[in-house]
Amino acid sequence: MGKKPKVPKVIVRPLPGDIAGLACKKDNTIELDPNISTERERLRVTVHEALHLGQWSLPEKKVDRISRLIADVLWKQGYRRISL
Repeated sequence: MGKKPKVPKVIVRPLPGDIAGLACKKDNTIELDPNISTERERLRVTVHEALHLGQWSLPEKKVDRISRLIADVLWKQGYRRISL
C-alpha cells in the first residue's frame, strides 16, 4: 500500500470569469470562488477539484460525471459544511 496523500489546502478567493474552482497539482491546492451559488454546488466543485488532484489524467467529462455522482450521494446522506 502506498503513502497516504496529503490533504490539499483549500483557498477561497475570487476567480476570473465563470470559473468556480481550480486545482493545482504542484501546490496541492484547491481554489474555490466565494460566489458559488449554493452549498450543494460548493460540495460538487470541491469534489470535482479533489478528483483532479487525485487522478490528474482523467478527462474533464469523466471528472464532471463522477464528481456529480459523489456529491449527490454525500448530499443525500446529509453531509454539509459546518463553521469551525
